[in-house]
Amino acid sequence: MAEKDFIKENIVGRKGDWKKRTRHYARVLISALLFGSVSAAVFGGLEPEIRERLHPMESEAVVLETEVIASEGGAALPEESTAGGSAPSEAETTAEASGEVGQSTAEVVQAAEVSAPPETSPVEDIVRQELADYAYTVADYEKLNAALKHVAQQAEQSLVEVESRVTSTDMFGMEVESGRQAAGILIARTGDELLVLTSADIIKENDAITVSVNGSSYEAQLKAQDQADGIAVVSVAQHTLSAKDRHELRTITIGNAGRLQRGDLLLAVGAPDGSYPSCTTGRISSISYNTSYIDGSIAAMIADLHASPESGAFVLNTKGELIGWVSSRLGETVDGYHRIAVATDFLAQIQKLSNGIAYPYLGFHAQEVTSEMARAGLPAGLYIEECDKSSPAFNAGIQSGDVLTMIDDSEIDDMPTFRKVLGELEVGDDIKVKVQRQRGSEYSEVEYKLTVGAR
Repeated sequence: MAEKDFIKENIVGRKGDWKKRTRHYARVLISALLFGSVSAAVFGGLEPEIRERLHPMESEAVVLETEVIASEGGAALPEESTAGGSAPSEAETTAEASGEVGQSTAEVVQAAEVSAPPETSPVEDIVRQELADYAYTVADYEKLNAALKHVAQQAEQSLVEVESRVTSTDMFGMEVESGRQAAGILIARTGDELLVLTSADIIKENDAITVSVNGSSYEAQLKAQDQADGIAVVSVAQHTLSAKDRHELRTITIGNAGRLQRGDLLLAVGAPDGSYPSCTTGRISSISYNTSYIDGSIAAMIADLHASPESGAFVLNTKGELIGWVSSRLGETVDGYHRIAVATDFLAQIQKLSNGIAYPYLGFHAQEVTSEMARAGLPAGLYIEECDKSSPAFNAGIQSGDVLTMIDDSEIDDMPTFRKVLGELEVGDDIKVKVQRQRGSEYSEVEYKLTVGAR
């Protein structure tokens, strides 16, 4: 049988459909974008918590800075002379410039006196006279008021409202939540924390604390508080704040109160009238330095600021720098006047509180033994005026009239040394304190043991 030819076919695939391929690729692209967006959103929401769990942020030590005080009382130090001796006098400079090397000093001085311009009134007298003769207008007052308003508005970028809430049970057994509010001021940023100085009067143990910024509330934690001085520091985690609030908040600058004088203008911001935010102005009526205070000395400043100390009234100079806060812990005042706790006097306390550490407390009110007191027979050291009742010093038996001479192995002969030694102690430390006590016409040494307390 003859071989037959079979039909040969070429197998060809289905004709391509470009529209279907386009739709397929579009679906893949859209799915990728959708899943990518969802993944980014989920990661963004969980990232802070994951980062905190895997790599907890180490706490950063807080160091507060302020302007360097030129000298006690704020007086500027004289300018230093050129190296190797005093600066050349005007007469000497004139002689050198004119080449009169061989001319005697007397002749140079005589020539300088002859060529000197006639004397005029001192600059201070001229300025004082001009100010006395100037007729101030309403426009001048409005300019001053506008400038002060601007300072207060700028300060609001450092202000927050702190609320402390506590839950209690009423007479019917129902839980009732109550809150206390005070203004706070941002004093530092460290790592992931915002540190806020506020009134200790509103914070009780185990209270829930929130900080409000521009109407938004954020959870806060108490770092530490100082009941003796009426201050507390609370912290807010920066990553919990909105980007807007985190960007707009700024740390307040701590100013140098040593340059202030009686009659200088001050502003009180925060909640001086008991409501937040509010502000007022006043003038310094009196100020003195080295006033005896608990375990140290402070500047005693009084101003006619109408303010509520418990609500948080922070005092600024006209540059907008923090000078201090209105305090009820510094003594009594007459109506319409308040005592101001000067911030630079409390930097050591605030710095410890910002690091979550209570400031050590002994309870002395003392002053340095002056040369006049030494001539009267008092030994070198700190003369103890009194001890706070129930303080470690009082409970140990230290008395008014004793002279503090040693703490452990450190000799105490002035207030700065005492403050330095005290700042190096920790709450709970057992220390030895030596005093000189008068017995008849002589002084004899008495040693006490006491445990350092917390302010």
